[in-house]
Amino acid sequence: MSLSTNLLLRVTLPVLGLLVGLVVLLDLEMRDRVLVEARQALGRSAADAAEIVDRDLVDVGAGLEEIATSQDLRRWALADDASDGDAARLSVERAARQLVDRIPELRLVSIMDDDGLGVLEVGDDEDIPWDLRRPSPAADESSTLWKTPRWALVARTVDVGSGTLHIQASLDLQQLVVDAMGFTSRHHPGACLVLSTADNARALNAGPTCRHTDDRVAAQQELPRLGAVLALHDSPDMLLTGVRDIGFQAIQLGLLVVVAIGLITWLGLRATVVSPLQHILNVVEAFDRGQRTPPRTSQRSDELGLLETSMRNALDGLTAGHQKLTQLNDTLEARVTDRTKQLGQYAEELRAARDEAQTASTSRAEFVTRMSHALRTPLNGIIGMTGLLQDTELTEEQQEFVETVSRSGNALRALLDDVIQFSHLDRNQVELEEQDFRLRNVLRDVRADVLARAKRKGLLVELEIHPDLPQVVRADLGRIRQVLNHLTQNAVTFTTHGEIILRARPVETPDSGMQLMFEVQDTGDGIGPEARKTLFTPFQRADGRVGRDSGGLGLSLCSLLAQAMAGEIGVNSQVGRGSTFWFTARCLTVGRALPEGTRTHAASETSLEEPLHGHGQRILVVEDDLINQRVAARMLEKLGYAVDVAANGREALHAHQRDRYAAILMDCEMPIMDGFEATAAIRERSPAGEPTPIIAMTAHAMDGDRERVLAAGMDDYLSKPVSRDDLARMLQRWIPAGEVDTTLEAT
Repeated sequence: MSLSTNLLLRVTLPVLGLLVGLVVLLDLEMRDRVLVEARQALGRSAADAAEIVDRDLVDVGAGLEEIATSQDLRRWALADDASDGDAARLSVERAARQLVDRIPELRLVSIMDDDGLGVLEVGDDEDIPWDLRRPSPAADESSTLWKTPRWALVARTVDVGSGTLHIQASLDLQQLVVDAMGFTSRHHPGACLVLSTADNARALNAGPTCRHTDDRVAAQQELPRLGAVLALHDSPDMLLTGVRDIGFQAIQLGLLVVVAIGLITWLGLRATVVSPLQHILNVVEAFDRGQRTPPRTSQRSDELGLLETSMRNALDGLTAGHQKLTQLNDTLEARVTDRTKQLGQYAEELRAARDEAQTASTSRAEFVTRMSHALRTPLNGIIGMTGLLQDTELTEEQQEFVETVSRSGNALRALLDDVIQFSHLDRNQVELEEQDFRLRNVLRDVRADVLARAKRKGLLVELEIHPDLPQVVRADLGRIRQVLNHLTQNAVTFTTHGEIILRARPVETPDSGMQLMFEVQDTGDGIGPEARKTLFTPFQRADGRVGRDSGGLGLSLCSLLAQAMAGEIGVNSQVGRGSTFWFTARCLTVGRALPEGTRTHAASETSLEEPLHGHGQRILVVEDDLINQRVAARMLEKLGYAVDVAANGREALHAHQRDRYAAILMDCEMPIMDGFEATAAIRERSPAGEPTPIIAMTAHAMDGDRERVLAAGMDDYLSKPVSRDDLARMLQRWIPAGEVDTTLEAT
């Protein structure tokens, strides 16, 4: 016999017998049960109605609390200025009006002072008793007062300064009860809702049958906020109307029949379906616990029997698969262990390599710093003495020799600056110094820097400026000029005839920003494809020999500078037809133009057109190196200054206490007392309001050295080697024109 037939016979016959028995055993006491359930429903309705009333009271209290704690209320109460007070009062009145508009049962919001005089009233006070509109300020601020059977008062007292404000809200209780009754009447049309005090002294009722107050109280709910009780009355006749209906009894009978059918069906399924499935479940649980049972054929021939047999066969297959997985897992664990060891070794090697690289980078940076300081001190003497020698009377041959030494010294200085800057750029330790400047002035100055050298070679230098190029931009002026100077100087070096063209134009970027495109075109020999691949590599030149650009760092430094300015660099070239070097730099267009006559760094000349001379002011040179002492002293004397020399910071301190100086040129590293200690001591002992300008003249030229000397109390900074022009401009900046040292005049 099939499973479906078995279920049909087991379920249908008992259900038919049960239906006949249920008709006979109909409960005659159903009426009392209905009454109890109806009163329970009335109790829930009473609770819902009380919740509606209480929620409105909570909303009113919360609204008053928001007004009472607002800054506008206190600003209004404490305002000295009428305009400020009126603005705060309008804000408080707006908040009160929004509260009245949001809660229909709230009729009036009043604010009074200690004397009971109203200072603000929002709402409709029609039909509200006078004592509710002007209640006693002594009312309890934290409670809801029921003043009359119809009206309730919610009060809140706020201390403001030396006085007190009383915020009060008048509520229409009748409207509250009517709204709550609207909820209950939808479920109980004949019920009566009554709101009364605890002693039943005052009452407020709503509903069609509220005239029959002798009806039984079905449910009641306390309202602590009002000190009152909300009661729901009912009539037994009304509650039993549905019970008298025969249709209601039929519904009851049908429900019982459904329950009986469900019970009988469950009993039948338990015997025919649940028990076999439970047996299958036991087999699966045993398999899950690792208990392997031998396969056997089910004793049942129906669908469940076939299911049990298939399940056992599947479990056997899972057992075999589990064994294979166990073997693979063991093998995999061994492989993972070996690979983990290998990865650990690789990680250790990487950490060692990283530490070694960091150590090498630190050592290289320290070496560059020390090398820079060590080379700048003698280089200052070479360049300085060469400059002084050029001012003497020399033969034409001697003048040529001196100029050669000067150019070599300046080239060595430029190479030293490139090495330092390359070191910082290579370690990403560079910060852009953006400023506003006139771009056309920069381009003209770059052209002027190479014009004399190009004329000596018979070359033309042209400047092409795009008409859309902005007048004023914000970018790193120094680095843009550095790249332009190098590319133009390179073009003059490798061009023997023809012309050099410097171009500039704006370029739009995908992110709606702007970049500047600079091009330097020459008519030289050009560069082949293979040479272009390593052109921007350090210490490589187009012909493959080391030493391009007099030091091997020029183009590679330009490449790093372009990347630092969010740009790029490249070259277009054909052998025999010349080359065009280009680079881009991100910038911002400045909406305002610099005032006419404003001087930017781009306008600084490489040499002074008119000699700048002092007027006998006394300068103190603090320097421990004898050669640099002589160089600085002779430069200052040539510029018209009187010079005193101190070999260390202690001598400088004594000299400053003894004489008055127009400025002090301070070296940083000296024996006995260095420049930082000497500066601090001089600043501590200087008279208030009469600080002596202290200018650092040091071989420290790394990034951060300028900030360090300024933080130590010095006023400005000059890095060695120092030229006479640089020194003259620096002193002109800090010594007012025409100022004469009175001490020197007296002597």
